[in-house]
Amino acid sequence: MGALNGVLMLIVTALLVRLPFLLLAADQTILSQSCARPAAWCSHAGSKFTAFDCDGDRVLDLTCTDVWGQRWVILSRQGCTPQGPQAPASTCPVIFHRECLCCGARSGAEGQP
Repeated sequence: MGALNGVLMLIVTALLVRLPFLLLAADQTILSQSCARPAAWCSHAGSKFTAFDCDGDRVLDLTCTDVWGQRWVILSRQGCTPQGPQAPASTCPVIFHRECLCCGARSGAEGQP
């Protein structure tokens, strides 16, 4: 019974951590296409590309984070102009704050999206 309680606790913890992201994703209905992703944007070693509606306009925005803690964003509401390598976390809090918690930022970045 002790092992079962441990497994249940892990499942509940995982759901509580992920629940806000799942609810946010479930409420979003994307109405139009995102900005075009520039060639080779967010393709450097250690980078992670994500498309997410960061600004609530129901258009997917593009984000890029890397293992050095750098972040780039292309917001549809701001005319699809790339920002970075130190885009404010407030430009896409759901993605950037989650990445900041997970990435373990290190120095030595190349500054390329």
